Amino acid sequence: MIDEHLPLADVAAIVAEQLQRHGVEMCVVGGSAVTVHAPVIYTSLDIDLAILTGINRRRLELLLEELGYSKRGRSFVHARSKWTVDIVADTPYIGDRAIREFADVRTRHGIVRTYLLEDAIADRIAGWLFWSDSESLAVARSVLANKAREVSWKRVTAAIQALDASDAMTAQRRQFALNELRRVYSDNGGLLE
Repeated sequence: MIDEHLPLADVAAIVAEQLQRHGVEMCVVGGSAVTVHAPVIYTSLDIDLAILTGINRRRLELLLEELGYSKRGRSFVHARSKWTVDIVADTPYIGDRAIREFADVRTRHGIVRTYLLEDAIADRIAGWLFWSDSESLAVARSVLANKAREVSWKRVTAAIQALDASDAMTAQRRQFALNELRRVYSDNGGLLE
């Protein structure tokens, strides 16, 4: 069922269905969440999963093996897919904020749960703020430029404002990001609320 032609979202949906059949709920997080929402704009190299029902690594390993995955280091690899699977958390966080609301994205192979698009954008901004990852800021801009009509500016702002900016430099960088994203959003047909 998993092969080299399937995009990340479809592979994630197959994994989600396998886990769900066995009572394990998951969510695609990190850069993988951006890929689920906007694969043309950004392609993650792996599928980062948060296991919402708690992590039992041995059980997860067995369930992934049934799909053809094998454990290699901390990742799971598949002989017929370029998408590795990484189990990264049980409760997904963006910065210090636990994520409790998700998007269910329909693919040809089922539904995959992931961050809301606005939270996926905020996650990229967190990468830029806390790890100085300039690619993350560029990805956030590109996603917003291409998805402006599908995004709530109010939600984007709230998600980014929730990122810890307790020191002056981080607060300044966060405001810079918000200003940049506001410009991109409005230039591409987004309605500022």
